[in-house]
Amino acid sequence: MYAVVWRSDRTLGVVGVLEGAESEIEYLSVEEMLEVFSTALREGAFFDQGGTFEVDDDRMDDIYRRVTGREPLY
Repeated sequence: MYAVVWRSDRTLGVVGVLEGAESEIEYLSVEEMLEVFSTALREGAFFDQGGTFEVDDDRMDDIYRRVTGREPLY
C-alpha cells in the first residue's frame, strides 16, 4: 500500500506501507511512482500467476533504478 505524505506547502513523497515494517518514502512524487509502475507494466514486470497479480522483483528493481536513478529500498 502507498500513501502520499504532504505538508501544506508541498508533497514530501510517496510512502510504502507494509505490515510489520517501517514506512519509508519510496518515491519523491506521485508522478515518479506512476512512471515506475507504467514502465513496469509496459515491460512485463507484472504478470498473472494462476489468477494472482504478481511482480518480478528483480525486474521491478531494475526499472526503479532506471526511472529514479536511486537504489530501491529493501
